[in-house]
Amino acid sequence: MRQAVEDNNCVQINELINQGCSIDEADQDAQETTPLQEAIKHNNPAMVKFLLDLGADCSNSLGTAAAYGHAEIISVLISRGANPLIGLAYATDSTIINELLDYRTSAIC
Repeated sequence: MRQAVEDNNCVQINELINQGCSIDEADQDAQETTPLQEAIKHNNPAMVKFLLDLGADCSNSLGTAAAYGHAEIISVLISRGANPLIGLAYATDSTIINELLDYRTSAIC
């Protein structure tokens, strides 16, 4: 499935899921990253949304987005229920850290 994500091939991803592949299964050849994490690494917000719509679990992916500094993907993941505090543990860019803090503050109020 990793190759289909890299190729932005939604049709092939659907076919793989219909054949029984898990949307959340880590690829042993890709440093055990999930398809969602691969889409995040390649900064592909459309693919991230597509995988989330298929039921991908976003709970462990915000750290990846924060580490890479992909602000648009961070917004998508948080809008789908990811905890901003997880991203803070991985973010190194001050802009991303401030955005995550803003999300956390608005969630508390």
